[in-house]
Parts: sequence; structure tokens; C-alpha cells
Amino acid sequence: MMDIFGEARRISSMKFVFQQMQDKGVKADVVTYTSMLHWLSNNGDVDGSLKLWEEMKEKGVGPTVVSYTTYMKVLFDNGRVKEATQVYKEMIRAGCAPSCVTYTVLMEHLAGCGKFNEVLDIFIKMQEAGVQPDKAACNILVENCCKAGESDALLKESNRHYLYIIRSWNP
Repeated sequence: MMDIFGEARRISSMKFVFQQMQDKGVKADVVTYTSMLHWLSNNGDVDGSLKLWEEMKEKGVGPTVVSYTTYMKVLFDNGRVKEATQVYKEMIRAGCAPSCVTYTVLMEHLAGCGKFNEVLDIFIKMQEAGVQPDKAACNILVENCCKAGESDALLKESNRHYLYIIRSWNP
């Protein structure tokens, strides 16, 4: 239901339903909180997202890889790089393995800052962790390499990585 209101940009209705759930003793689960985080931030209520994240943790609702990644993206998209990095570190400390989407969010931000070496490091770390890069991750890597004039760096790093990227790249 939260997603329906979020997609319709009816944030006040979404908040109302969320509050009604709580008032009636229905505990919100991590899926509900994650949906709320996403839609609040997408509709400009970043502070509401930040408060909701803290509330979720205070109420003992354990974050999942999806909620950690959603929250990191909220922070990155709003220039809160240090906080987003802390959330990533917290996720790792909590034993929550990053997904391809998590790594892609990190790569996307680093690429936006022009940090080619860090993007490549994250890409390699992703594969070392056994996470298969998707087309979005490969696109970010290839585009960033080209912008940085470092297209040969992929060959130097690992032929396996390069071949995977070329096979997956979809401009």
C-alpha cells in the first residue's frame, strides 16, 4: 500500500496509513520501513527519511541489504557522503553482505566524483565477494574508464574482468 501512495506522490496519505498502523498496534516490518524511506526521499522529505531510519532501528527492526542500500542512496543523493559511507561500514559490521545494487550505488557515487580507481576497486571487490556485476555496474565502470582516459586499465587489471565487462556492457 505504501508503494501505491508513493508512486502516486500521495505522501500525506502514505504517512497517515503508516501512523494508523502504529496507532492500531500493527508493527511495521523492514519492507514497510524501506518503502517509506524510499518514497519520502523521492518526494523531497529527506529529513523524514533520516528520522524514519533511526525509528526503525530504535524499534528493533533489523535492516536488510535492501534497506541499507536504499538509505545509502538517499544519503548519497543528498550530498551526505560521509554518512552514506558510515552506513555502508555499519552494514558490513552487521554481517549484511552487499548486493550488486549496493555495489552499483557505491560505484555510481564514486563515478560522479570522478574517482576512477575507487570505482574499479569496488568493481573488483564485488567480484571477489562472489557478487555478479549486472549491466548497470558494467556501464558505470566502462563509462567512467572512458571519461578518465583509462580504458586500458581494465586490461591491465584482469583479462577476466575486462571480458566480462565487454560481454555485459549495454550503452
